[in-house]
Amino acid sequence: MYLVDTNVWLERLLDQTKSEEVGNFLARISSERLSITDFAFHSIGVVLSRLNKNKALLRFVHDAFVQGAVSLQMGEKGQKWAAEQFTEERYGEKLLAILKQLANQ
Repeated sequence: MYLVDTNVWLERLLDQTKSEEVGNFLARISSERLSITDFAFHSIGVVLSRLNKNKALLRFVHDAFVQGAVSLQMGEKGQKWAAEQFTEERYGEKLLAILKQLANQ
């Protein structure tokens, strides 16, 4: 299992200097072996929103949690949530509505 930091995801999403290296890493490792903390996920959302990169945020959520199986580590105890639990149990319709709104921008 790999806990992937905010900056690694942002490197790829913002096409920064080491984007290709991150892309190679993500291509080699099955998404089921990747994990992100709820704080890191929130931070990515904040950064991309402030940069008006809503489509990149939508792509990230879709690639990581809808098509992929990246797990989300929640809260102080680091409770692991599978992608299905993340979208349906934790955030449900609210997250899906936000994603649909971003997709239509």
